[in-house]
Amino acid sequence: MDVLCHINNTIYFHYMKQVCIESLQQIGCDVEVKPYVGAIGRSSFEASYQIHLADMPDVMFAEGSAKIVWVDIDPCADSRRYARCRHMDL
Repeated sequence: MDVLCHINNTIYFHYMKQVCIESLQQIGCDVEVKPYVGAIGRSSFEASYQIHLADMPDVMFAEGSAKIVWVDIDPCADSRRYARCRHMDL
């Protein structure tokens, strides 16, 4: 679940990554997940991952990427904004 208490579409990426790692471990393979940070913007950045076997570091078995977006969630922001604005002459 995300911070808004619902399942976001990004959770499926996590599920797939976890299943891949667990499947490789079940057949006796030690896996390494290499994280990379790509382009960084004002409110987001690219996150990439590569999955390798520990004894075959030059062979990539899976890769994926996602754009991570920073969100400032303040459930009281709208009520405070309303309280400030209702006293203004607009």
